Amino acid sequence: RTGGKGDEADGNAVKGATQARPQYRPFALVDEVSAASPADLDGLEVGDQIVHFGSITKDTFDGNLGTLARHASSNENSEIKVEVLRKGECVAVSLTPRAWEGPGLLGCHMRLI
Repeated sequence: RTGGKGDEADGNAVKGATQARPQYRPFALVDEVSAASPADLDGLEVGDQIVHFGSITKDTFDGNLGTLARHASSNENSEIKVEVLRKGECVAVSLTPRAWEGPGLLGCHMRLI
């Protein structure tokens, strides 16, 4: 709708969109984060739903979690901007894949959702 009351409704829709952003569609779920790992130290949490992993989104994700591992590997020691849904809120996390005492460069496990 446009004009008068429609503008008001659009304003409310925009206000609501800042709280619960329906355009965000997660494609992976963090189901394990190792203590003292890069993922842990950088703020990733169990239960986080991955919406963006660098340039990867649900629309560009090929359905293979190995793609995320390869992206992390090709960005070793460089920051990756990650966006997650956490308890219904959108949260930005900056992950830096790096060597640590455990396996992999992040120290977390994800599964498809």
